[in-house]
Amino acid sequence: MSEPSSGDRERDRRDFAERLYEEARSLPAAERKQFIASACGDDDALREELGGLLSQADAAEGFFERLAEVVPTTAVVVGRYEILGCIGSGGMGAVYRARDRRLRRDVALKFLPPHFAAAPDAEEALLREARAAASLEHPNVCTVHEIAATEDGRPFISMSYYEGETLKDRLRRNAIPLAEALAIATQLARGLAAAHARGIIHRDVKPGNVMLVDGGPVKLLDFGLARLIDATVSHPGVTPGTIAYMSPEQARGDAIGAPTDLFSLGILLYEMVAGVHPFRRDNQHAVIHAILHDEPPPLRKGNPATPVALERILTRLLRKDPAARYPSANDLLADLERLPAQPEARAPGRIV
Repeated sequence: MSEPSSGDRERDRRDFAERLYEEARSLPAAERKQFIASACGDDDALREELGGLLSQADAAEGFFERLAEVVPTTAVVVGRYEILGCIGSGGMGAVYRARDRRLRRDVALKFLPPHFAAAPDAEEALLREARAAASLEHPNVCTVHEIAATEDGRPFISMSYYEGETLKDRLRRNAIPLAEALAIATQLARGLAAAHARGIIHRDVKPGNVMLVDGGPVKLLDFGLARLIDATVSHPGVTPGTIAYMSPEQARGDAIGAPTDLFSLGILLYEMVAGVHPFRRDNQHAVIHAILHDEPPPLRKGNPATPVALERILTRLLRKDPAARYPSANDLLADLERLPAQPEARAPGRIV
């Protein structure tokens, strides 16, 4: 095997820095310094680069960060959309609730963060996200309406707006009963099965990308890291995704496939049932090491009432070797649906 070129190494380093940037941007400001110190280790150049990216982003996001403050007294219009308020923001962009004045419906508008919008391939990256998500028509996948741009050229995606809360917020609020956890996992498996059938791997299945819709189905959000399974798109050493929910092959920068998403789903299911992340550690390096080498504590050790069949499902989902996991989401569904029937009612939540 030939050695990677200097261009490949530089691209991989840039991708790694952007992944750490996304993680840092998703954290409260008070926690970012500790995260950077842990993630960068002895790499002073990376630490300086990451700090610079964060500073530039904070300074450049003025207009969109002020939208939520301006909205109560001033109407902000982007194309045919009237901005109503900020829903949230993170490394992959900011999302706003807006009113589609032509179709008279509320939507969610997702804008790229400034450092992505400035990149030469930013628009193509967003188009790739829109095409991937728009090609999926399934009750458990977020609906994408269109891709457009502001007058100054900032691209955005118009998506369905849902009332509810993310699984991330649900986990923070209180414990999730077993019946609800299994219902959520089953619906996510259905959404992933639809995506995988079209050759699309999500690559970032995590609590913040799962919407628990009030009175409706669970929705898998944000195919921003999705890639069609194509060697011209995936590059060795590039590891998109959120560190705590990565599969071992993602952490190594290896080729990915449907089992990659299923490993991440296994982490979600374990966390919902146990109330704790299966690879929780003190820092990001330790988390990656645990994902690569450690086995999670058996659920039945902490809770003997855990169904044996569920323990077996989780054990298979969290195998280090992708070939030892479920080969498809449909195979996982078959096992989940053999468990006792679970209600799929949604608890009231808040707008996120």
